[in-house]
Amino acid sequence: MSTPSTKTPPAFQLYARDFLASTIFFTAAQVGGYFRLLCHQWETGGLPDDDEMLAAASGISGSDLAVVKLKFHRGEDRLLRNRRLEEVRSTSLRFREKQSANARKGVEKRQSKTEDPARSGARQPAKSTPKAEPKSSSPSPSPNSISPIVPFGDAPEEERSILEAIWKGHPQEGRSRSSRDQVTKEWLKLAPADRPPLETVAAALDAWALGRDWIEGYAKGAHLWVKLKRWEKEVLPKQASAGRESAGIGQKLAHEIARI
Repeated sequence: MSTPSTKTPPAFQLYARDFLASTIFFTAAQVGGYFRLLCHQWETGGLPDDDEMLAAASGISGSDLAVVKLKFHRGEDRLLRNRRLEEVRSTSLRFREKQSANARKGVEKRQSKTEDPARSGARQPAKSTPKAEPKSSSPSPSPNSISPIVPFGDAPEEERSILEAIWKGHPQEGRSRSSRDQVTKEWLKLAPADRPPLETVAAALDAWALGRDWIEGYAKGAHLWVKLKRWEKEVLPKQASAGRESAGIGQKLAHEIARI
């Protein structure tokens, strides 16, 4: 089997309603075998087109395996993959890479801002120069000579990149209902042992970004995400109303079955 990128998250998003609809005609054995093959694909990147190996990996064989194999497509590398699962992988990887890049840029930007005043200090007038008598002929002070206001400045230096990831990882709705200062305050209220590392936060943001609440614009304030320790919570799909659940289900069934 192929080896996936080491950056692949340890978990993938599973929408209960979609999965149930796509396996509605499966037996219990077929559902179990199908899910095991999805997990193997997520871990390895692809499945061999070999019935004996698939039977060993899934726990099903014969006609059951033949039915489940219809959910997978053979690629040019002769490996079988579920297309929906690979779309989830690509979306998750793009989000994680974007968050990591933003975190690195944030650290570099803050470092450059804090270093610039020291470098520009040699070009400033001596401290003995009276500040109360500026001369009109003197040039305006360089912006770099003013100490910047560092976002999340009250938080420990090693934790600021985590707060930056939380802030930038939230959709616009979550940021508009919060502020960087509120995020910092809620973070500092947590005991140090309860503050997760960047890896845990990034994985949680991956899951929330694929959840229906954020996709459909129901994100709460970013500071509440910290206060409620949302990285410890399971992301559930947003429940549709009873009317929407029942309306047109017969017409949608064939389309739903093909989604996973």
